Amino acid sequence: MSVRGLLFYRAELEAGSRDATAPLVPFEKDVFDGRQVPDGFFSLDTSYFKLVQHPSAVHDLPDGLYSSQEDMQRVYYPELEALLKRETGARHAFVVGHLAREAHTPQNLLQASDAATEDLSRVVAAAIRGGDDSSGASRFGISGRPENQMNGSAALVHTDYEWDHKDRMIEWFTPGSDRHCEGGLAAWVDPRDNPYYDLHARTGLTPQDLRRCRIQVVNVWRAAEDFPLKRMPLALADQRTVSHLDAVSTPNEFNTHGAHGRVITLRPNNNFPTAVHTDKHTYWYFPDLQRDEAVLLKTYDSIDYDSGADYRMCWHTGFHDPTTPPECGPRHSCEARVVLITPYSDDGDRRLL
Repeated sequence: MSVRGLLFYRAELEAGSRDATAPLVPFEKDVFDGRQVPDGFFSLDTSYFKLVQHPSAVHDLPDGLYSSQEDMQRVYYPELEALLKRETGARHAFVVGHLAREAHTPQNLLQASDAATEDLSRVVAAAIRGGDDSSGASRFGISGRPENQMNGSAALVHTDYEWDHKDRMIEWFTPGSDRHCEGGLAAWVDPRDNPYYDLHARTGLTPQDLRRCRIQVVNVWRAAEDFPLKRMPLALADQRTVSHLDAVSTPNEFNTHGAHGRVITLRPNNNFPTAVHTDKHTYWYFPDLQRDEAVLLKTYDSIDYDSGADYRMCWHTGFHDPTTPPECGPRHSCEARVVLITPYSDDGDRRLL
C-alpha cells in the first residue's frame, strides 16, 4: 500500500551535474506504508531507519515536547540515551539537541497540479525557513520563538551530514575550538552554557580518543501532540536504494540561534547533502504516528569515513500525504539528534570494542 507524494530534489541542470545552486524540482513518488512489512525488514544498519515503541514520560510534562531545555534534559534526554544504547550497542550516547516544530502544509503543495515549478520551489524553501508560506502556526510565532522551537518543515530530500563530518563533530566536542559553539547546530543550543555538552567530563574521552571511535548520529522523530500525526509525515528512502553519487553538497546558510538570543555564525564547510532524483530511490513512511511511537533514522555513520568506503545515507523529507483530512490541524513533531560513540578495538582495526 502506498500514497503518491511530491518530493523535492535538486535539479540536474545538465546530465550528471551536481550544482547546489540549482533549483528544487518536484517528482511524484510512491511512498510505501512501512507498517505493512514484516518485522526486521527495517533496521538502522540496513535501511537506516525503523519504527520503535517508545513510551516517554515527557508527555506528562505540562508542555510535553515543547518544554524548556532544562526539563527536556532532565526527562527526555536520558530516555533517548538509554533507547539508542539498547538499539545500537553504543558505549556512549548523548543528545546533541532537539527541535520541536509546528508545520502546516504549504498551500502550493495542496494545489500542486496548478502550480509552476518555480513557485513550488519557492514555497518549499520558505517552509524550511518557517516563512510566510508555512504560516498560520498557532503555538508560537516566527519572531521571538522559544529556544528549540520553530515553524515549518524540511520539505526537500536531504540528509544532515556529509561523509567527513566526523572531523567537524570532534571539533564540536573540543572546548576552545572554533567550532565548539556549533555543537548544538540542530537544536539552537549553545553548549558553552550547558555542562551536559562537556563530553570529556561525562565520558573521559578526549578529541584524540574520538578519532579512534565510531561516531553515529541517530535522529529520533516523533509526534509531539494531537495524536495520531497525519499532516506532513516523514518520507524515508531505504538506504539500500541510495547511492552517494546522488548527493549534492549544499551550503548550510542558516545561523545557529544560541542560548540567550545569541546568533552563532557557522564556520565554513557546514554543508549538508541534498539529492538529485533517480528512479531507484524507494520511499517509506509510517502513517498515523501515535503517542508511544518514534521513528529512528541514522543520519551519520563514521564507519564509512574511517574505512574509506562509499558514504551511505538516509534521504528524508517532509511530504504532503494526499489522504490527510482537510480539517486536520498543523503537524506537531519533535526531532532529537543522538550522538553515539563506540571505541574501535585499536587504531588500525575497525572491529568494535
